[in-house]
Amino acid sequence: ANKICPPGFNLSGQQCMAPESAELESTCPPNSIFENGKCKVIKNIDMVCPPGYTDSGDDCVLYVAPAKECPPNFILQGLR
Repeated sequence: ANKICPPGFNLSGQQCMAPESAELESTCPPNSIFENGKCKVIKNIDMVCPPGYTDSGDDCVLYVAPAKECPPNFILQGLR
């Protein structure tokens, strides 16, 4: 004879088994926090300025010499 299980039960071999359920636990890797359904990892970065730039603490600054121009009818000689 065919075995039939009541609604909500599954046939397993010769027995009717009720499916078990449990809440899914979320775990995040070390040094991260669970936030808005996701694991959030915060890493500090080291700021490195491009070649020629100076680290001013918060920014990378490039210092350039001002352009030297003479007034009309004058000629630049040397650095004056």
